[in-house]
Amino acid sequence: MLKLALDVESRNVKRDLKIGYSGSQIAHPRFVGGAIQLRFGFTTLELLTTISIISVILSITVPAVMMARESSRRTSCLNNLRQLGIALQGFEATHRYLPFARETISKSNSRVSVQGQLLPYLEQSAILQKLESTKKWSPADLGLQPPVPVFLCPSDSNGAGLNYRVCTGSSPMMWTGESVTASNPQGKRRGANGAFPFHRIGRGETIAMVKDGLSNTMAMSERVRGNGNIDGFRPDTDIWFSGAMWLDPLLYAYDSDAVARICESLKSDPSPYFSPYAGQFYLEDSYANSAYNHVLPPNSLIVDCSMTEINPDRALRRDPPLMFPNGAMKASSRHSGRVVNALFLDGAATVVHHDVELSVWRDFATLTSELISDF
Repeated sequence: MLKLALDVESRNVKRDLKIGYSGSQIAHPRFVGGAIQLRFGFTTLELLTTISIISVILSITVPAVMMARESSRRTSCLNNLRQLGIALQGFEATHRYLPFARETISKSNSRVSVQGQLLPYLEQSAILQKLESTKKWSPADLGLQPPVPVFLCPSDSNGAGLNYRVCTGSSPMMWTGESVTASNPQGKRRGANGAFPFHRIGRGETIAMVKDGLSNTMAMSERVRGNGNIDGFRPDTDIWFSGAMWLDPLLYAYDSDAVARICESLKSDPSPYFSPYAGQFYLEDSYANSAYNHVLPPNSLIVDCSMTEINPDRALRRDPPLMFPNGAMKASSRHSGRVVNALFLDGAATVVHHDVELSVWRDFATLTSELISDF
């Protein structure tokens, strides 16, 4: 009888081993107190296959999610520019000229950027009112410039400040020629030739001065903000003070190609002759913070640079902001594909690729150009 029982038990074990595999599970026999229990689990091969499948799924879905998020951020960035375009049109409708790039607030005797003058048209009048009541004002006083969401591109995470800058033209010089005066606002323009030049005539450009048409003249574009890190030069955000102006003052004041060559000549860290504070003071009117030009193509790999020199101690100080009259200050962004968003004077916002023809890019920056084309 005992032998018969053992034979039956043996046949049962063999049967269980044969039929124990079901789906992705394998039965493993185990004797407990004379009885057989089965444990179920995955083989190494099955585990590795599952991990591989999950890895493939993640490699497809994660980039897709990131692209979708960046697309949303870029759309929000375009919408910000459209709001600024509406504000520009509101200012022009009220004053019959565009915002003045070096407007002076009478009570404080402080110069305010174009973006600062647009605050009342962006439902931010309180900021400008506080500025007007201040006797002494420095744009480094961050208490006077709280963050304005419409000034910030969501793709750029370098703190508060300003991403959207006004275009001074295709020249490295931000000032117009000396013949441009209050009595002769359309005088010869040797320097800045765009919609928002720096000059002393006491008001901005009029729509009648835009000979190329509003839809062919650049108003604003974006530039990445500096992160304020003084420990090392970052080519994509920081400004190099080259000092090249003293080699040939006239050449490096007005020749865009000559300035571009100087900026391109930088091959190493220029510390401490740089500033990491670009775009941090939206009320301050300068290339360092609120203006840009078309000396370089958008998102160029060439660094932005000033033709003037600077004391190293001042370059690394947060206050006062840095002023320089000429240099290369390109449009740039953190968007994928090396594109930038841009705003025309007619209020249209569009995407511009980094490989746009430089001559076309420069012509769109001027009030009167010889070449008008599509991007």
